[in-house]
Amino acid sequence: MSNIAVAVIQFLGAVGGGAVVVFALIKFFGKRIFEHHINRLTEKYKLKLNLEFDRISKLNQKEFEILPTLWEYVVTFRSMVLFYSDKKTLYDDLNQYSNESLIEFLNGNPIPEYHKKLIIESSDKNETYVRVVNVLGYESIKQQFNLFDSEYKYNKIFFTKKISECLADIHKYYHECFMIYLNIQGDAKAILAFRTDFDKISLVKIDGLGNLIKDRLRFVDE
Repeated sequence: MSNIAVAVIQFLGAVGGGAVVVFALIKFFGKRIFEHHINRLTEKYKLKLNLEFDRISKLNQKEFEILPTLWEYVVTFRSMVLFYSDKKTLYDDLNQYSNESLIEFLNGNPIPEYHKKLIIESSDKNETYVRVVNVLGYESIKQQFNLFDSEYKYNKIFFTKKISECLADIHKYYHECFMIYLNIQGDAKAILAFRTDFDKISLVKIDGLGNLIKDRLRFVDE
């Protein structure tokens, strides 16, 4: 109750206002003060709630923006490891390809754009292609992992617990595989065993992430 209301009630009591009048005043002022207090609390709560909804909305928006990009990085890394860990034999003469046919051929493989450009602009496209896929694979895989690594670490706070745990598991596994791939270069038998295991394990992990993303983004298989 406010100081003014208390003073008025005390005055009326002192001059013989009577218990009924004093009680009525207490009830009146008390109700008004209670309503004012409730309104203030309600407004404060509404503001806090609106700020929380705004925060959640922004978090969800960021999550939905970044998930497709991370998914692409995860899948591309897997494709690159499988591609570069399988020694390629070139049966066609790329030097005889038209520019359009060469671009179409290169686009069918997970080769980075800067390596595609290197092959296209080379005077001996066959030799450059073989060097790119059989020698420079490590560089391409490293670049792709770095893309995934930076995007994941920078944005992991925006994901749900399940997606975050799944991405953390894939990130750890990919890093381990990248280091293994680096250390077995030149050992054909070890590379073959590594490729076989990676193919199976990475597929299971990616399928798990894909299902979580579909559920999160409300995708439904037709």
